[in-house]
Amino acid sequence: MDRLNDILNAFSTQEKEQLLHLASARNTARSKKLDLLRLLIRNPHEEDDFFAKRLYPNLQSNAFPQLKKRLKEEIKEISVLIKPSAVNTKAHQRIRCSELILQSQLLLARNLRDEGSKLLQKSLELAIEGGFHDLALTVFSIGQEYGSGHVLSTKDLPELELAIKCHLQVLVSQSEIQADGKLHSSNRWLRQMIQKLNANRKQWGLVSSLKNSIQKRDYEEASLLMEQVEREEFSEPDDYSALCEFLHAKLQLLFEKMDFLPAQSLCEEYLQSKLKNQEVPSTFFQYYFLSLFHQKKWDEALQVIHQKLNGPELQKNPHWEYWKALTFFSLEKYKPALKLIHDCQSRLKSVPDYYLGSKMLELMILFEQKDMDWLEYKMENFRKLLSRWSHKASIRLNSAFHLLSDLHQHTEVERLLESSLWEKLNQRIGEYKWRPDGFELLPYDQWFYKNIVK
Repeated sequence: MDRLNDILNAFSTQEKEQLLHLASARNTARSKKLDLLRLLIRNPHEEDDFFAKRLYPNLQSNAFPQLKKRLKEEIKEISVLIKPSAVNTKAHQRIRCSELILQSQLLLARNLRDEGSKLLQKSLELAIEGGFHDLALTVFSIGQEYGSGHVLSTKDLPELELAIKCHLQVLVSQSEIQADGKLHSSNRWLRQMIQKLNANRKQWGLVSSLKNSIQKRDYEEASLLMEQVEREEFSEPDDYSALCEFLHAKLQLLFEKMDFLPAQSLCEEYLQSKLKNQEVPSTFFQYYFLSLFHQKKWDEALQVIHQKLNGPELQKNPHWEYWKALTFFSLEKYKPALKLIHDCQSRLKSVPDYYLGSKMLELMILFEQKDMDWLEYKMENFRKLLSRWSHKASIRLNSAFHLLSDLHQHTEVERLLESSLWEKLNQRIGEYKWRPDGFELLPYDQWFYKNIVK
């Protein structure tokens, strides 16, 4: 292990002064760590006894060795802020690239997505330019972790995999590797990593097959795979992301089958499990809320929003406010529902389904309030919006709006129930399939039937 003096001697005189300046900003003026750093810089050739007597004149204890240890750690921490000048160009490029990756990660962790993504993009460019293939993989991992997939997305994985494999093949070709294909490394950490990777690869393979079955709507195959995946071990911290994906897929399957009570139980079990000290993805809160909503447990659904989600989360994801408005609407609390809709509408424009859904909900509220003059005005505006956004509007929403127009014009009940639009909405087949985890939490056909037959 490098001695404290050896570490300090690796810095130039100017760099030592920078170290002292940075340490001064981190410590109080009376800090013994700071005093020791000054003494070491001013008296580079003195022995430990000299420094110990200066700092602890009346004490014979282990205080000085501990102080040296703490100072050594501090120097290593702040040394990342001082770029070494005596390195070759390749090393300097790698340091710069790693530095940008760290900066982007810190910004993304503070939810500064635009600036963080810009730095991540720049670090990717430097990694490719410098041939740092391992750092390109790091860029991808960080982008996935913080939702900056536009820098490198999962669609880029085949090319990224090819690049990493080629890079490793070049490294193997450049090294003297025994040709029998067996593992000869005595590094126990590498062996441990390989064991974990093999287990993790098996788990991810099962999860991937499960998701593919759900996508194909082969629910029988998905259920069989579910049993197989549940027999796998997901308790290790390294497998936490695989566990999350498995539970997410299981929730998707339960929602496809409209099994909302088991979905609620799964969410509650997960949120109360021993993994609760891990950061819980917002997806699980969403499914928890949705499973309660679809069982008409609306008061409990509102509690999920109030208790589990803080202000920044609601601001970051305005669809929560839209869902909250839908919950108020279901409770027949029309005024607070309308206010919420108006508050979040402008921030929903970037998500067309939710934006148009909020406009439709506004019309449904006005209809329930029997505010027919205002409803007529709003319907005409929405009609114009739909004509401009015809390529963005879902077919269920479009059909629901035309049915609402007929209902508003007092079309006969028999005629409404015989219309093709009503039939398609009610059957929920093909492109008219209703999704319980999308913008249309309250099925339009259900609401129309209530208003048509009353």
